Amino acid sequence: MSRLIIVSSILICGLAACKSKELKKDSTASTGKPSFPNSEMAKIDASLDARSSLQLVGLSTVKIMPLGDSITYGMESVGATVNHGGYRAPLFQSLNNIYPAAIDFVGSARNTDFPNDPDGVDQDQEGHSGYTTESIAASITTWINAANPNIVLLMLGSNDVYNCFPWSKSEGYLNQILNASLANSSVRKVLVANVTPLIPDQSGCRTNATIEAYNANLKVWVMAKLKEAKPLQFVDMHDQAGLTRDDMSDTLHPNATGYVKIAKVWLNALSSVLSPRGDASADGRADIYWHNQTTNQNLIWILSNNRYSGTLALPSTEAGWEIATTADYNFDGVSDILLRNYTTGRNEIWFMSRDSQIKSKIEITPITDPSWRIVGSADMNGDGFPDIQWNHLGTNEVLTWAIGPGGVTLRSLPMPKLGAGWRVAGVADFNRDGYPDELLRSSNGENIIWFMGENGAVKLGEQAITNAGTEWTLGGVGDFNGDGWADIAWHNKNDLTNRLWLMKFANGAISFDNVEFDRSHTGWDIQGPK
Repeated sequence: MSRLIIVSSILICGLAACKSKELKKDSTASTGKPSFPNSEMAKIDASLDARSSLQLVGLSTVKIMPLGDSITYGMESVGATVNHGGYRAPLFQSLNNIYPAAIDFVGSARNTDFPNDPDGVDQDQEGHSGYTTESIAASITTWINAANPNIVLLMLGSNDVYNCFPWSKSEGYLNQILNASLANSSVRKVLVANVTPLIPDQSGCRTNATIEAYNANLKVWVMAKLKEAKPLQFVDMHDQAGLTRDDMSDTLHPNATGYVKIAKVWLNALSSVLSPRGDASADGRADIYWHNQTTNQNLIWILSNNRYSGTLALPSTEAGWEIATTADYNFDGVSDILLRNYTTGRNEIWFMSRDSQIKSKIEITPITDPSWRIVGSADMNGDGFPDIQWNHLGTNEVLTWAIGPGGVTLRSLPMPKLGAGWRVAGVADFNRDGYPDELLRSSNGENIIWFMGENGAVKLGEQAITNAGTEWTLGGVGDFNGDGWADIAWHNKNDLTNRLWLMKFANGAISFDNVEFDRSHTGWDIQGPK
């Protein structure tokens, strides 16, 4: 599928007077091409317990089962000898850097064909060359009950396509695989990836048209299971891995470069499970970020069972600064904080430690027009980096700064223009289809979710949710109860009450439970996560 994000120099000029859009380091950093400091990309403070951020599944060690066919196994072309461990080796290495000694790959299979996988890589898996959904279904109960995984990475279907299985047959076996997996109480989440393309195309059943039909049916199946409250998450491996001919060892199997791309997509999907956005207390649930407009103090409320349970103090800021959004910008498993000064136009990222201290800061390109508001941070283009979304309060334009290894690039998303009185209030994957959605709020209190597709460029549908009333301010979007669904935090500016909308699927649509939590004090506003 072609990429629909387009670079727009006209919109760059409109937003920041044609200044450079590359990420800028602060004055203490070395000069050169602006980028994230290398030391921040994978640095873990050894004095802190990185495993604490895995409390989402209630364990200090998380068991992950890679489950699938030859691509999970790590095969290249027939007869090839490889030592890179497929996607599993780079994925395990990345996870182990972020969560030292806390990740355990499980399964009955090991790479006996490729015995020289990289040192230190956990080779346990359930990747089986040539297996179909039928083959996996025949053994899944035995494998699951022997390994007791917490998370299953399911990537399966290439051999169904090769063997001309009708979708109805594949669907029946997928149901068996899912039911057997969830029958084991250790399994908390199943991530379901679709099938990567054939490069180049083949003939008969082995065509990209057949794969795309399978993938379309697979996504419908996943979405239907989500509406049944099954703990699934869809992963669009086909589009987000972006495999090209140079990434392939044969028509079907990636080479080392292609497997690294697949690993990056899995890592991105797992990050929202292992380290939810805004989880400052490392308990697997988002917390509430507050800013005082009078004193310029900042703090975090830790939530437990949807109630206030403690406070994490943050450094105060100078006048004009606000908390704009939270995301893990340097891939260390900790939510960082992006602040914006609506007086000077400066923007700054605080890289946070696990005890809510600032490890370092960098400034990114200033935007002097105060009508440009930072409204959320999410991976809009599927490259694994959390991007920054902007909304202009005057023109209703919506733009995204796409963050990547080379810095920050301003890109225009061809999404429908917002109507008068509407603004983007938050960005999150509300329907768990692997793509961030837009939460819109109107000046009269109406709220709508736009369900977005690839690159945030296509609106697939929308759903209106309850009018909260104009006295309520939408302050945060995050998974506040640890159930995998993006929730909404509200603050009443009149009586200082606060509430959570705990989102869920019910009766085929998104609904919510309204839960009030502790009253706040005068002058404080909820400013995250979002």
